[in-house]
Amino acid sequence: MMELLHKIWDVIKDITRILHQSRFSLIIVLITVISLEFVGQIKDIVLGLSHPESLMQVIFFVLAVNWLAFQAWGWARFIYNHTCVNQQGERGEPGYQRILIDWLPRIYAMAAFWAAYRAATRANVDYVAYGILIVALIVLIFLIFRRDMMKKSPVIKMVCSEITTLYFTLFVMLVTTVYAIWSPVGFGQLLGAGAVVFLGLGSIIPVGTLLVNAARHVGFPVVGGLLLMAVVFSPFNDNHHVREIEGQSSHTNKVTLQQSIDTWLEQRDPSKPMVLVATAGGGLRASYWTGVIMGRFQDQIPEFNKQVFAVSGVSGGSVGAVFYNGALANDPECASGSMNQPCFESKLLESIGQDYLAATATSMLYGDLLQRFLPVAIFSDRAAALEESWEAGFERVYPDAQCGLEKSFTEFYGSQECAKGWLPRLLINGTYEESGRRLLTTSFKVEPSIFLDTHDFYQLNEQAAIRASTAALNSARFSYVSPAGTFGDDVGHVIDGGYFENYGANTLTNLIDRLKLDPGNPLSGGLIVIAVSNDSGIPLEQYNISATPANAKAQNLLNEVLAPVLGLANTRSGHGMLAYKQLAKYTQQISSRQINTDATVDMVHFYLAPKLGQPPPLGWILSEQAKENMQKQITEEHNKDGYSLILERFRN
Repeated sequence: MMELLHKIWDVIKDITRILHQSRFSLIIVLITVISLEFVGQIKDIVLGLSHPESLMQVIFFVLAVNWLAFQAWGWARFIYNHTCVNQQGERGEPGYQRILIDWLPRIYAMAAFWAAYRAATRANVDYVAYGILIVALIVLIFLIFRRDMMKKSPVIKMVCSEITTLYFTLFVMLVTTVYAIWSPVGFGQLLGAGAVVFLGLGSIIPVGTLLVNAARHVGFPVVGGLLLMAVVFSPFNDNHHVREIEGQSSHTNKVTLQQSIDTWLEQRDPSKPMVLVATAGGGLRASYWTGVIMGRFQDQIPEFNKQVFAVSGVSGGSVGAVFYNGALANDPECASGSMNQPCFESKLLESIGQDYLAATATSMLYGDLLQRFLPVAIFSDRAAALEESWEAGFERVYPDAQCGLEKSFTEFYGSQECAKGWLPRLLINGTYEESGRRLLTTSFKVEPSIFLDTHDFYQLNEQAAIRASTAALNSARFSYVSPAGTFGDDVGHVIDGGYFENYGANTLTNLIDRLKLDPGNPLSGGLIVIAVSNDSGIPLEQYNISATPANAKAQNLLNEVLAPVLGLANTRSGHGMLAYKQLAKYTQQISSRQINTDATVDMVHFYLAPKLGQPPPLGWILSEQAKENMQKQITEEHNKDGYSLILERFRN
């Protein structure tokens, strides 16, 4: 019995040793498979291929999958050739070791194809999925019979030689790395998110394998040394500073909420209700869903924006609100309904619904990754890449925009270029990492007596001007796709507003408290509170004020360790739902006496239901099917009553 256990242990040690030698190929392939299967913001990278911007993006994706597969196979083969070949040129001892050394690299390659196939299948891009399977089969046949082909053909032998492969790999890596660092937006737009991820991950394998091989020769843990360098350099190479506009200031400390109220009162229709919006976070689906709702009402109710006093946004909801204001500032004809047919919503959604994951992934896998091992900040980060991609996406739809998203956020309310009419005041909710409190980015001074226990971003950032795209990202920095942003003079970091409260409801409740007391009686025409949610995983009935919270599934695996982490993470969702219900109850309790009017106070909730049992994607890219579903849902059964109520309130 003991002899058998010893043999089993020897086999385990042999398998572990063989896997350890090709660990970079193994690790990268595992990261690819696991990320594309389980990580919400990564697994939807091929959604853009359902309607690619060009056929070249499909070709680039297939080429990138091949790149990762051949890098995983080739560099595992390289390391085995240098560690496991005996004097007779045979790989390993006869038996299972030789079989492992022959087949593990092939398995790594096939795993890369499998990950791509699964991603394409999930995105319903069947032609790409089947194409990947066909290519995988051809590659597998080539890998199995490669040695026989090399013996029969000098050309194949030369092409497949180690030195040719090395030079080709280094050339591709050099060209793509330089381009990706120089222009992550252009690189991402050309290749698409799927190709960027496979290409970037594949490019890590050669570097890691060569470092492992060097460490074996010099007897020094090179990879461990690099990781130690990354830790040591981290206080000095921070490239995640919130982007500022050099030479400009915001001066929000000189603007009050009262001034915004007075300006709104001068241009509103007093016979119509004031509209306040709270729009929740949830990546690009939140942005797009916000665009559907605001765009639809803008088309159906000319000059609807003049009655919208404020939008309290979180994460993707804030991004949608910023795009909405950008469209209002640059497309007054569509916004006012003066065109022959409605056009505001379609253009707004076209600007929001682009592939904004590609540029972020490019920066993450190239410049941002390389920056971690440098002693000082040199490269711009993935947050800047995401902001610049928003700016470029907006410009593609509004090419003549004089007030694009690259403009200062406060210029939208103060400059002649932008402030041609009323723009709703945006209350962009972030979280101050170091204090855990709400951090507001808005166009006026944040008064603590109104917005309780809340930090003012502009005050902490010494009134430095930031772009509209940057203001949006102040609310949408959900790790790890978007990093925490460093701001101020050693002040701290801004992270996603959803860490504090994901619905923007607390901020809107604070605002209503102030509006009720205003001597100008801004609520004389009544009030409509629009709540926009997008988490299809929460059943609609749970949003009812009197609903009993649904039971959650018990956590049993490693609960001793995971309880604090999961408890804190789930508390985020609980706080958001509580804030939503408090806003709903508060709206119900506002009496006509409190707002000095006989007009009606309504709260309308727009809920995004799952389709075919699946919620829309969470990341920064959407399929065409998801977009079409969202455009339909505003008038479907679960939303039609609220939609009709708002139209009736404005048309009567």
